[in-house]
Formats: sequence, structure tokens, C-alpha cells
Amino acid sequence: MRPRPSGAEVVLFAGSADLPGFLVPALRCLDASCPWIERTTVVTPAVEAVGSLPPLGFEVRTLSDEELAPEATGLPDWFRQQYLKLNADRVVNGELLICTGADTLVLEKVDHDDLVEDGRPLVRFFDDSRRHRLFELDRVRSLSAALGIRARRAAGLVDFICDFFPMDPEILRSLRAFVASRIDGGLLGWLRSLGPRDGFDNRFGEWTLYALYVLDVLDGVAPVRNGSAERWAAQVHSRRDMEKPDRYDCRIVHFAWKEPGAAAIIADLKACSRLPWTGSRA
Repeated sequence: MRPRPSGAEVVLFAGSADLPGFLVPALRCLDASCPWIERTTVVTPAVEAVGSLPPLGFEVRTLSDEELAPEATGLPDWFRQQYLKLNADRVVNGELLICTGADTLVLEKVDHDDLVEDGRPLVRFFDDSRRHRLFELDRVRSLSAALGIRARRAAGLVDFICDFFPMDPEILRSLRAFVASRIDGGLLGWLRSLGPRDGFDNRFGEWTLYALYVLDVLDGVAPVRNGSAERWAAQVHSRRDMEKPDRYDCRIVHFAWKEPGAAAIIADLKACSRLPWTGSRA
């Protein structure tokens, strides 16, 4: 039996390349690890490729990128994804919105209280040695300069990158209004002005922007936790990361590097007893 409704909804973004091998494992991980989820909305540019899904304990609906934000169609893919995530509140009704991706797997149990403190979604920062502190500090500086604000708190915490990110829908709407008050054309105009993605590109970042806003514009309305100290989330960026013996020593893993292919990655997780629906450790 699933717990009582939590008012939480997940919006899962799935690129065309992730649909065949990652979407179903990602949904099954959510089902096994987050039993409080009421509904998951899959947003993808290729709705017709989603296919049949296994029985799950929450409602699943599928929307196209254009259904969420038709105005974003002309943006470069990478910036369009960020725009869509920062508009995800447009397709949810719950009090808590969690953005994630098909290439992000929740390996261990995550309670509703792991995401909220005193009624507000948590912001997590990361300071472990695997992170890219200077690169992320430049991202904070780029965003704060564009908005004309001082990043007093965000510049001290630096790295907020986590592809399982809780947000307050009301704050997200407030964030877009604030951006519109500072930048011609608002969020859409800002991203259009950046042109194509430039390498790894730290000129923009959806999670960092949200954290910067709640910490330094709204004067810290969000509670903060050290995600590294909690083993909260890890990112796989390279073959070297995949070869580390502790690669899955985390509650949530995001595969930014997928060269082995989804089938091989899922097989590796299974071999390491890290798939939560197969009786592996929690």
C-alpha cells in the first residue's frame, strides 16, 4: 500500500536518445524508491517513441516539449531543456515539484521529508572532490552578473548541480517574473541571447539559477543541506568515473556520460546490486 498523498509531482525530462534504454529503469527506480509520488509527467521531444510502460504505483502521463512550452521550440537543445525545467510548474498541480531526467536513477529510498524541511523544498550543495568547484563558481558569477545581483550565499556554496531537484512551484513562477524584471525578453530572451552551447558551457544553469534566487534574492527562504555529506547524488562524466569502485556509493546517480549504452549501464548496476526493484540493498 502506498502512503497517503504527499502533494508531490515529478516531471521527468527524456531526450530522444534516452527513451529506449533509460526511461523504464528510471521510472521503476522512482516507483521502488519514492512511494509517495502521486504522478510523474514525462516530457520528451519524441512522444511517439515512449512505447508501453510497466505497471507502476503512480500515474504517468506523457507530454511533448511543445505542449509544455511551445515558445521554446527555436532554442538550441541544451538551453531548451533548461528553459523547460524552469517552466515545469506549468504542468503540475502539486505543492512540491521534483525535476529529474531519464538518465538519473534513484538507487535508494528517498522519503518526502528528505526533500522538504519546515514546509520548504531543500537546496543541496556539493563540495566533494569529484565536483568542479571553480567551473561552478564561474557559473554562479555569470548568472549573478547577468541579473545584476550579489551572490553572497550562493558564491560560498557554489555547486548545486543535481538532477533530482525539488522546487516550489510558486517560487519558480516568482523566479521567472524576477528574471523578466532584470533582462529584456525574460528567461526566453536571455537564453536566446546566448546562442549555441559553447563546450561544457557555464554561462547558464537551471539548478544554480534557482539556488541563487532563493538564497540571495529571497534572502535564504530555502533550507540548505550538504549533499556530499549525505551521499545524496553522484554524476558519471567519463569512463574513469565508471571504473571507480565507489561509483554507485550514492542515493541518486546521473549518467552524463553514456558511451557504454543504456543496456550495459543497467547491467552494471544490476551486477553491483544497486537496482532498487531487484532486491538489492537499500
